[in-house]
Amino acid sequence: MRKPLAIALYYVPHLRSKPCRWEFGYLRKPERVHVFYLDEKGQAKIVPWKGLMEQPCLCRQVFNIKKEDLKELYDDSQAPYHYGDEVDRFLAKTWYQNALAEGKDRILAMAKVDAAAKFVYLQEHQAWCELPLRVLCHGLALGFPEGDLQKIEATNKLMKAYVETWHQKEAAQLGEEMLPLPNLDDWNKAKLKTNLGWVYKEWQKPEKAEEHLQESLDIVNKCYDAGEVREDDRDLQTARILNNLGPVLADLKCPKEALTALEKCWELFKIHVGKDGSSKMKNLLEELEKRDRGKQAALTEVQFKTGYDLLKKYPEVATCLNNLGSAYGKLGMYERQSKQLEICMLLQVGYYGNDHPKVAAVLTNLSLVRQKELQFRAAKTYLKRSLRLHEMHFGKVHEHVAEVMCNLAVVCA
Repeated sequence: MRKPLAIALYYVPHLRSKPCRWEFGYLRKPERVHVFYLDEKGQAKIVPWKGLMEQPCLCRQVFNIKKEDLKELYDDSQAPYHYGDEVDRFLAKTWYQNALAEGKDRILAMAKVDAAAKFVYLQEHQAWCELPLRVLCHGLALGFPEGDLQKIEATNKLMKAYVETWHQKEAAQLGEEMLPLPNLDDWNKAKLKTNLGWVYKEWQKPEKAEEHLQESLDIVNKCYDAGEVREDDRDLQTARILNNLGPVLADLKCPKEALTALEKCWELFKIHVGKDGSSKMKNLLEELEKRDRGKQAALTEVQFKTGYDLLKKYPEVATCLNNLGSAYGKLGMYERQSKQLEICMLLQVGYYGNDHPKVAAVLTNLSLVRQKELQFRAAKTYLKRSLRLHEMHFGKVHEHVAEVMCNLAVVCA
C-alpha cells in the first residue's frame, strides 16, 4: 500500500486557509510532507520537509521570509484578535539579536515557522495541524550551539505538540536528551523538568512524573532564594508544577495531598492573574466562583472577551479547574467538583468553541459527576454530546471513543 503524501504550497493566504491546516491534520506524519516552490530561476521544485531543516537558506526562500512581512501571518481579519505582538517579542529576544550575525537565514526561518505554527494552532486548536511546523522549527534550532535558548524553547513547544498528538514516548525522549546540555541554566532546567513531568503524567508513568516535578519545584525555590528570579515568576512556575503534580499524586493514591497541591495551584493562579495587571480576568474568575452550582449562565460579550484573553495568556487555568474538580470528586465532594467543571466548561467553550476535544473531555467528567449523584438523564445528555465530539475529531474507531461509549452503555443500562 502506498503511503499518502502531501505537497504543500506555502504563502501567507494558504497558511490562513483550512486546506493547509487540514492537510497537516489528515496526514499526521511530518516526514511525508513535501513543499512545492519556485527556485531563483523560476523553475518548479519539490523539497522534503526534512530538507528545510537541513538548509535554512532554502527554508527562508520557500517561506519567502522578510522580517517586515512576519506580522502578516497574524493579521487575519476573520480572527477576533491579532497576534502581531508575538512576532515582535520573538524577534526582540537577546538571543535573536546575537544570532543574526551568525545565522540570519536560520533565525529568520525559525521566527517565521514559529509564527506560522502558533497561527495555525490558534486558528484550528488542533495540535496535528501544528506538529509539522513544530518539527521543522526544532530541526532548525538544532543548528545553534548547545544550551541556546532557542533550542530549549523549540524543544518545549515540540514536546507539547507531541503529547497532544499522542506521541508521549517521542516527547519524553526529546526532553531527556535536552537535560544534559552543558549550558542549560537552572531556571530553564526547571521549566524543562516541569514539561517532562507533564509528559510522563500523560504517558501514565506517575512515579517518573513525580520525580521530575518534585525536582523542578526544588530548583525553582533554589533560583528564587538565590535572587535569580522574581517572586511573580516563581509563583507562576510553582503553579504550573502543582497543576501537574496534583493529578500525579492522585494517580499514586494520595487524594488528600493531590487536593492540597491543586488548591494551592488555583490560589497562585488567581494571585498571579491579579498581580499581572489583569484585574478584569481576576474579577471574572471571582464572579464565576460566586455563582451557585448549575447556574452558570452564558458569558456576556465583555466576559467572553476577558475569558478568551485569560486562556490565551494562561491556558493552564482551565486545566487547573478541571484537575481541581477531579480532586474534589475523588474525595466525594461532588458539588464542588461540579462547580469547578462548569466554570471550566464556560471558559473553554468561549476560547475553543463548542466542537473541540477539550470541551468533550469536560463533558465526560461532568457526566461522571451526574452518575455519582444518580442523575442519569443529565449524565446521558453530557455523554451523547461528548461522543459526538470525540467521533468528529477521532473517528469512530478510537480508544477515546470506546471509553465514552462504555460510559454511555453503563448510563443507559
